[in-house]
Amino acid sequence: MLKKLLIGTAVSAFFFWLILRNVDIHEAVESLRQANWLYAIPAVLILLGSFVLRAIRWRVLLAPVGRVSFSSSFRATMIGFMANSVLPARMGEFVRAFVLTRRDGLKVEAVFATIVIERLFDGYMLLLFLLASLFLAPLAGTGGQFLRTGILVSLVVYNVALVGMLFLHHKQERTLAFVDRMLHWFPWRERLMDSLARFASGLAVLGSARHLLAIAGWTFAVWVTAMAVLHPLLAGFDLGTTLPWYAPYVITPVVALGVMLPAAPGYAGTFHAACVAGILMLAPGADPNASRVFSFALHALNMVPIIIVGLIFLWLEGLSLSDLGKKRDSSRE
Repeated sequence: MLKKLLIGTAVSAFFFWLILRNVDIHEAVESLRQANWLYAIPAVLILLGSFVLRAIRWRVLLAPVGRVSFSSSFRATMIGFMANSVLPARMGEFVRAFVLTRRDGLKVEAVFATIVIERLFDGYMLLLFLLASLFLAPLAGTGGQFLRTGILVSLVVYNVALVGMLFLHHKQERTLAFVDRMLHWFPWRERLMDSLARFASGLAVLGSARHLLAIAGWTFAVWVTAMAVLHPLLAGFDLGTTLPWYAPYVITPVVALGVMLPAAPGYAGTFHAACVAGILMLAPGADPNASRVFSFALHALNMVPIIIVGLIFLWLEGLSLSDLGKKRDSSRE
């Protein structure tokens, strides 16, 4: 974990240097002073609404695995995203599975499988928005080329993962036997194969067209809501007049693509650089200082409410951040 933390910190430091090397402190402070922070209130409410939708979608994903209440789903979701914001190595996905199985007694590998499927749906939905942006916007400069490359790489990764999970679900015995032969030399092969079999039990949703359509619909609702967070915030920073109406539906997927890179906890640096790149791709003439300040405001808005709500739920669960770290370490033994 230390190696990952060091690499992520180095990447974050590089992107911070990249966007802040020519910053005008006076203009940045002036942008902060002139911003209308009242617009942050509806932005936060919309953000929390997107997490309510995430919790509902996760219940649909979990339906073939076991019955889960909305309260359990929402608590685990908020705690998991809080963990991604403050802990290294993007522990949030493991934390979500741990918290939910702790409450509802489900198999952790099966729950984790639903999270992987959820991430695939998120990825495909964001790629659809990114592909649409290529038709709507000129996306000038090197950022546009980065975006096209990112779309291509993401499509390959997501498709390989999807094909693997489809084989694991529809041809479970043959797939497990194939993996078992490939790992005959692996010292913990039996334990790994047991975990993979339990993981496969969480893929049952892939066999239901009704569930898949419902998940696709909820995924669209999740991301349209999450992207709508930018509308009031852009207005508060007076960037709404500079950028086209569809700016939130381009900037958010660009940011999502950027935070896939290794980074320090909370996607520091990569989030900000991707946000600035998204703004400048849409409006090359936009004020760079205002764009940088906006990226920090958007990052804070995405982090602070989630961390606060997540920590409250963590306390209600009788857990601490150190407990989450110990649980992940013990799962690797």
